[in-house]
Amino acid sequence: MPSFTMSMIYLGNLPELDPADGNASAENQAALLGQYYDSSDPAASHIVDVTADDANADGLTNSNEQANPEAITYDLGSGPITTYYDSLFNVDARIEFGSEHGVPDYVGLGGVVQTETGDTFLVMIDDDVGLGANDLDNFPINSITINSISAFGSQQWIDASDDQDFVPCFAAQTRLETKRGWVRVADLRAGDLIVTVDNGLQPIVWIGSRRLTGQQLQQDRDLHPVHIAPGALGEGQPSRDLFLSPQHRILVKSRIAQRMFGVDEVLLPCVQAVGLPGIRRYRPKLGIHYFHVLCEDHQLVSAEGAICETLYLGPQGVGSLSPEAQQEVKTLLPQLLDHDGNLPQTVRPFVDKPHQRKRLIERHAYNHKTLCDA
Repeated sequence: MPSFTMSMIYLGNLPELDPADGNASAENQAALLGQYYDSSDPAASHIVDVTADDANADGLTNSNEQANPEAITYDLGSGPITTYYDSLFNVDARIEFGSEHGVPDYVGLGGVVQTETGDTFLVMIDDDVGLGANDLDNFPINSITINSISAFGSQQWIDASDDQDFVPCFAAQTRLETKRGWVRVADLRAGDLIVTVDNGLQPIVWIGSRRLTGQQLQQDRDLHPVHIAPGALGEGQPSRDLFLSPQHRILVKSRIAQRMFGVDEVLLPCVQAVGLPGIRRYRPKLGIHYFHVLCEDHQLVSAEGAICETLYLGPQGVGSLSPEAQQEVKTLLPQLLDHDGNLPQTVRPFVDKPHQRKRLIERHAYNHKTLCDA
């Protein structure tokens, strides 16, 4: 039976919010309204991984109002609890991250679920997929204030932890430069035109995504994203905090690269740059939602002002995609996967040899140069 694990914030064990089913109202909604947690006891300290069954593999978990309810399991510290969703709500909420994180408060739609046992969870923030798609922000949340219930449901969309291997990609909140301005990668779709360094506007052919829970990140440090602070790569590069998967390649443009490789622009996995000023590994306690963007050819694009690659379908990239994603890409662009041993053209040379990567970073650090210093 398929099952999926999601990170949620535990709000507490509350009285039953919807005692009379089927009437599109919550008779006891007042019990949900109000503030949860604060800076002295931040909400980010109350994250729980919830595993939901999806017996019919439809991407939804049915509550007990459905003919075939599907179980959920979680642990609040006293052992596993297996139960069913009793009620699901869209709520109008205010999410405060705290001034120390430099993230503005979020005011808008949120999702709340309550189980048959009364345990109540915040599921997602600002989601354009559906209730419970688990698009939690990547910064620790201090407090949650729920002002009203705005809609009701009986099924939860699941954002799957699909167990595919790691693939270079952008974090969900990363903005890419497009024809219509700076757009979050989570809001882009196939067919949207993105600005490329070499070839002007190019259409996105395919977008894939993968959600990693806080528990997965805790268990595997190799999956932790790389945080690149504003200006860490060069002036205005990036212009805002940038979070990338470790193997996502960034552009190195410097005299050092020219002296080492005979060209002044090369591509390097961003994890190799960890330790340079403003570049570090970061483990979001709430998990992270990654997106990978594919164009017909390998391209350079601007992510928050930093130059990065689009998805490159060499052996590592292809092998990292799930079989379903490989088939989808093959249907759209068969020539990218059927290259008979001839790898697709890279948009810039890759620095692949470990000793060269190490030396490249050491020389930039020794000379106090950013990676885009040309």
